[in-house]
Amino acid sequence: MKPTLAPFALALAAACAAPEPPVESPLWSVLGEADSWTILRIDPSPMDLYEVDGEAPPSDAAFHGYPELARTELADPDALRELLTGLEAGIAGNDSMVAACFNPRHGVIAESGGRRIDLLICFECLQIQVFDGEGENVEDALTTEAPAAVFNRVFTAAGI
Repeated sequence: MKPTLAPFALALAAACAAPEPPVESPLWSVLGEADSWTILRIDPSPMDLYEVDGEAPPSDAAFHGYPELARTELADPDALRELLTGLEAGIAGNDSMVAACFNPRHGVIAESGGRRIDLLICFECLQIQVFDGEGENVEDALTTEAPAAVFNRVFTAAGI
């Protein structure tokens, strides 16, 4: 009898399966209900990497362990809708593709009715880390790189 890789392949497929689309999560509903978002441009090198290298980070402000390069509140309803639509399409369009890196360059803070959600986004590796108002990483999501163009356009228009 020839050895088979089928059990390994099944275990690998199960381990790499994409999570359920987080857009349906109550926590993610904060994004759609928020009156405004704070958008952030992030340095993709974690703060602790600067500590190890002995270099000063580009900013003392950190967003979930990454230097914050710029932030602004975004209240324009058209821009909010464009970002949310792009994000939802990116999540829905991911076919379980993900890279091993995590070099986030975008961040979002959304608040609604006393609830808060933070997104740390790496369009390079197609991953989004979702944090609750306590700073706990409560969900992860996969996306496509397509929303990056929308985010970059909105960020540029907002001056960051």
